[in-house]
Amino acid sequence: MTLIARLRQLVRSSRVQARYGRATTIAFVDTNVILEGRPLADLPWVEVDVTGPIHVVFTPKVLSEVDSKKRDG
Repeated sequence: MTLIARLRQLVRSSRVQARYGRATTIAFVDTNVILEGRPLADLPWVEVDVTGPIHVVFTPKVLSEVDSKKRDG
């Protein structure tokens, strides 16, 4: 099974649907988007999904990387 197929299967799972059921899109944000990109509120979300809502997810790894950059200055 490819990674994309596995992710699609995961998003359709009952556990994810129970938590994010109203979301038509789940976006996983990369560390670079947080550190170097525009503020999330300013991103063109309507280009990602016109109907919404979109749930934005930060993985523990991304949060750890952002925290380490804050400590480094």
